[in-house]
Amino acid sequence: MDPVNDRLTMSSQRIGREHEERVEHLLQGWKVPYQPKKKVHTDHDGTVEIDFWLPGEKGGVPTVIECKTFGVKAKRPADSQRRKVQEALWLLVQLRGHCSVTKGARVVVVTGSRDFSVAEKSLLSGELGPEFHVVSVDHPEALRRCLGLERTSTGSRE
Repeated sequence: MDPVNDRLTMSSQRIGREHEERVEHLLQGWKVPYQPKKKVHTDHDGTVEIDFWLPGEKGGVPTVIECKTFGVKAKRPADSQRRKVQEALWLLVQLRGHCSVTKGARVVVVTGSRDFSVAEKSLLSGELGPEFHVVSVDHPEALRRCLGLERTSTGSRE
């Protein structure tokens, strides 16, 4: 047993859960239909779990929301961020190209206050193509726009 690593893992899990709860609170407030922790099958007989699946209402674009936060306390923060980018890339490539349910979906990665670097965003965008967005949970209006939830001056959805 390693009490230092146990605390880091627990802290990481708690921070991740709180980050997802912030996103879920926004979705609930916007009355967006979603499914948390949806499991989807890959073309390679695997299963991946999506943080939030928005099926797309009334012909809207279905959307995958993945939550990534770099706010964990790590012995080597740069290594931790690199691993998170690798995990995100692996998962998102699976969702974009190897899951029939999510192939045409918009993909939105919601970060915490620390964002991906420009180079990391470029790599992810290059691999994932159109309809890929990265936005911070600290900017809820930008997230609304990424989800296609803009409002008109009358308050209705465009």
